Amino acid sequence: GTVTVTGTIRTIGTGFVGGTGVGDSAGKQGEGTAAAGDTVSNANNGNGGGGANSSNQGGAGGGHGTAGTNKGGATGGIAVGLADLTEMNIGGSGGSGDDHATGATVSGRGGDGGGITAIFCRTISVTGSIQATGNDGGTCDHATDHAGEGGGGAGGSILIKGNDVTLGTDLVTANAGAGGDHSASADNKGGAGGAGRIAVYYGAAVSGTTSPTYNSTQDSAI
Repeated sequence: GTVTVTGTIRTIGTGFVGGTGVGDSAGKQGEGTAAAGDTVSNANNGNGGGGANSSNQGGAGGGHGTAGTNKGGATGGIAVGLADLTEMNIGGSGGSGDDHATGATVSGRGGDGGGITAIFCRTISVTGSIQATGNDGGTCDHATDHAGEGGGGAGGSILIKGNDVTLGTDLVTANAGAGGDHSASADNKGGAGGAGRIAVYYGAAVSGTTSPTYNSTQDSAI
């Protein structure tokens, strides 16, 4: 059979859930491979980012194919899984920012990680898009008196198996979510999430580019 993706297949932000924004508190961990998260802690939670514990600084990013960015005294989520997606994971989420600002009442929440998409068919062609991107970190609720912003969610997983696979040019994406960026101060901003993972198994031919770059495996049994 043939699958032609002309529209959009989207699992943006359907992975692990980011740490909730806080008031007058250090930030909360994002959900990750280690536990449910949403606990006040600057440690990572497997691939979930830690919450900020430095005054009004941003939370750390979630991890997946690459680690999330450390920020605000918090540790980014670790890299998990395998490049060939024989072990699949959803994207780790970001931790929330710290809030000790006078004007702000809640810090930015962590961005949710990307989800999972899998397509198996003899002939696969992408002219639309397939997206498993992590969400950006959230922003605090005050225009000038800034609390910390949330860390970004990591990209998810996209697995494609077919005899002939045509991907187009960067139409298939599992990119990281950016850290929250509401403030001019670098300290307030959240850490970026890590990249997701894309793997393609093909029998005869594969063409095109993805972001991040896909891991390819030729399998004559397909």
